Amino acid sequence: MRFRLVVIGLLTFLVAALGVAGTAAASPEGALADRMTPVDGISVAEPSCPYPYVCFYKNGTRTGMFQDVTTYYQTLTSSRAADEVYNTRNDDVAWLLWEDGVHDCIPPHGWYVLQTSPHYVVGIKIRPENNCSVET
Repeated sequence: MRFRLVVIGLLTFLVAALGVAGTAAASPEGALADRMTPVDGISVAEPSCPYPYVCFYKNGTRTGMFQDVTTYYQTLTSSRAADEVYNTRNDDVAWLLWEDGVHDCIPPHGWYVLQTSPHYVVGIKIRPENNCSVET
């Protein structure tokens, strides 16, 4: 996490110094713009993902549902190739673990399109925090 914050800080500095507009930098939720894209509006996945689950989808089909708050990453099996994730929880974040060790966070009610090539998500950890400021 510290490495990511250093990289984010460096990217922010470079963007400001170079005056680059529209550069893909990390979002306030902590997600890397090249791996996860937030979706605005109501999710088409929402009706098939009941509260209090975090659901994964591949081509519009639900591949997994997780609801347990844990201190460890739960291993994804059929959801490793997911291309979307939706967090229906009101007050909990969902941390995603990518196969290369990168961690990203889905805020409460967050819906993201996952860029799964060349990397994919291998784990999920639901935590009782209402924002993605610090991974616990």
